[in-house]
Amino acid sequence: MNAFENMKYGLFVHLVAAITPRVDGSVPETADEIAKEFDVTAFAESVKRMGVQYLILTAWHYRMRPLYPSAVTERYRPGNSCSRDLLGEIIDAANERGVSVILYTHPRDGHDLEGRERIDTGWGEGFEEGRPDTPDPAKFDCEKWNGYVLDLYRELAERYGKKIIGFYTDGVGPVRGRDPVMTKNRLIVDYTAIRDIMKSANEDLVMIQNYFGYLFSDDIGMPEAYFRYERKIGFDPARLPAPSGCIAVCPFEGGWWPRQEARGKDARLMKPEDIALYTLFAASSSPAGGVSWASGPYSDGASWPVGVTQTMEEAGRLLETYREYCFDAAPGRAWGALPGDTLSSLGGVFSTASRDKKTEYLFVTGLSGKTVKLSPAADGCLLTDPKVMTGDIAVESFFRTEDGYELTLSGDIGALPAVIAFRRSEATLESEWINDTDKRIRYEGSWKYVHLTEADQSSLGCYDSDMRAASEKGDRAFIAFEGDRVSVYGCARPEGGRAAVFIDGVLSGYADCGGETENRKRLFTSRDLHGGIHTLYLELISDAPFMLDAVRIDRKP
Repeated sequence: MNAFENMKYGLFVHLVAAITPRVDGSVPETADEIAKEFDVTAFAESVKRMGVQYLILTAWHYRMRPLYPSAVTERYRPGNSCSRDLLGEIIDAANERGVSVILYTHPRDGHDLEGRERIDTGWGEGFEEGRPDTPDPAKFDCEKWNGYVLDLYRELAERYGKKIIGFYTDGVGPVRGRDPVMTKNRLIVDYTAIRDIMKSANEDLVMIQNYFGYLFSDDIGMPEAYFRYERKIGFDPARLPAPSGCIAVCPFEGGWWPRQEARGKDARLMKPEDIALYTLFAASSSPAGGVSWASGPYSDGASWPVGVTQTMEEAGRLLETYREYCFDAAPGRAWGALPGDTLSSLGGVFSTASRDKKTEYLFVTGLSGKTVKLSPAADGCLLTDPKVMTGDIAVESFFRTEDGYELTLSGDIGALPAVIAFRRSEATLESEWINDTDKRIRYEGSWKYVHLTEADQSSLGCYDSDMRAASEKGDRAFIAFEGDRVSVYGCARPEGGRAAVFIDGVLSGYADCGGETENRKRLFTSRDLHGGIHTLYLELISDAPFMLDAVRIDRKP
């Protein structure tokens, strides 16, 4: 993760045969066609001007056609790689210009293969009933498919493992919140073996996955935004939730790649200021990676949809001012956003922290007003000596109150945040949030998973924008933890139910979801547990549903 920690501004490019069009609207059907036409220098110069720190680029996607001479592909599926090492040339050109590269791969894209290819690779004909992205259990040859896929990863790791900083794996599961590795107890892809292969080539590679609420063999998740919720709100940066890991967002019309029908039309869905603002906000919660803004050139590599390069270049220039407080900083420790917070819900105020933990950087936006009321620091430290770092403002006053702090400013904050640095004292509390999707929580019964989408905003404001609901009396959730205190957070509803809370097997209280609608509501907090390892389990004792959001563990340093 170390190489990825200081990266908060990236570009996600899909370059795929039979999908990425030419400027004239026609589509190269083979990887060789793209390789012959692609202008590496022009592409790399465009990416450099955008100011991005890293580039995620498809090694293969639709129909698994690598953008390099692939002996593995030619052995299993002749004619589906290319004669030019386009991928290697792009990696070298990006590295020469100071842009790190992460390679996108798709290890279970057999559903896109056709005819004999399915049989020769082991995927087999047909698909599981109701699941067109999953092979037919009766025809799937697991050993053969994994032999093919793992050979591909070995080849990729040997060719490029020392030149890149990470790998991204897509296609991790059918539905967010369900176990994506197994379907009806059948292994489809050996993700642990993929990790071993990649790490053996370069132990410093960061492993990233398309996040559906479940991490398995990778280091960090990067979801494809919020299942079109971002479109529903018009890509408003003040209403986009903060991510728990890093996040990919498509801020241009057409999405992941240029669309034939949009040729010649202005593709911009967000202004440079909006892209910069959300990048800064995401850094408040993201441990690494921040935001990877997705778009791509036409298949020649030199031409882009209208407005893409101009928007990204301006966003890069705006972000350069904040390098020390965003790119080189960690998530905020005092007033950092929690995954699922929005800029609007926080009143336009959020923070990052220096990596030595001595300085907290407070970002104040135009939403905040001239007098800003701040909560006590989440980690119990004291904040002193405010100093303006960016913005045409001055600190008129700063003092502690019974409820935290009050900060009064003068001057014009402007379109982007002003940054104020505070000196931090030692923290007195360490907290760990465990989301409802965490593998450490074991569920029994009829728990239903709910996450933020265009069609369903009921989990907006929850930790990591999701929750899990129990509906039948006797449904249980179990977790073991180490700490001094534990709190249970849920979603209150007028129709909400009640769960008994047991700590170390002893009834310790109740968590009640009844009342006015409120997400991420603290329902229960334990007494002091004096450290050590403990168990907690919840049991639904009412006929009404219980909605679990997250568990927070507090520890004394």
